[in-house]
Amino acid sequence: MENLVVKTAGVVMITMNSMRGLEALNLTADQRKKITDLRRELRKNTWDLRRQEIDQREELETLYSAPSLDVAAIKSTYEKLFQVKLKMIEYTLNFKVSLGKILTKEQMDQFHQMMYNPMGRFHGGMMDDSGDSGDSE
Repeated sequence: MENLVVKTAGVVMITMNSMRGLEALNLTADQRKKITDLRRELRKNTWDLRRQEIDQREELETLYSAPSLDVAAIKSTYEKLFQVKLKMIEYTLNFKVSLGKILTKEQMDQFHQMMYNPMGRFHGGMMDDSGDSGDSE
């Protein structure tokens, strides 16, 4: 199964291919429509934020490559970047809360098993088919 999670801007986002993973939850037609609408809303709300994140990162590259460091400008750019990330986190959390209202408890439990490793910690890395990220503990 393809990974359901990708980290973007430090934010965990459901990937575009995750509907196949969600299909493993035996969604009803109504659930599928609600989740599709929810994902569309998340994408609409975060599209411009993703562009802003890229812009801020490019600005940081420019500032760091300058002959002399402008500490105030770097700090200001990081503050803007962190505000963008915080807004993306907010939208993602709202998405997850709304998703929890659409799925049954059993479906949500199964979804969490797909998203989290057996130790109950968030797994933001890539997993192989065994569910092992290759990280050693």
